[in-house]
Amino acid sequence: MQENTEVIFDPTFLIEQCGDTEFMIELVEEFVASLPDTKVRLAKLIADLEYDAAHEEAHTVKGTAANLTAHQLSAAALSLEKASRNSDPEALNSAMEDFLDQCNVFESRFEKEREKLLP
Repeated sequence: MQENTEVIFDPTFLIEQCGDTEFMIELVEEFVASLPDTKVRLAKLIADLEYDAAHEEAHTVKGTAANLTAHQLSAAALSLEKASRNSDPEALNSAMEDFLDQCNVFESRFEKEREKLLP
């Protein structure tokens, strides 16, 4: 599958891959539930100039988001990953703002899609 960074969330594709709507919802709910802690960890790592750990955290989020078809969120995590690899505080702050925005966009979109899918 080629990643389309214009896609916020593709539940149809994800349901096809999971084979079950409820299982897909459960997977995404777990990811969404982890985002508040992830955001706090990333912010602390960036503030503490712990670039290697921020890089690892961003890399993990990037992959998970991509696997869940959250391509815009994955792209934002990639920007964080690159900025932390380059130890660039200015780029990290900008990337973190975009990442937080994309988390909110994804969470909102998932809520709308979940309401449509649940009986």
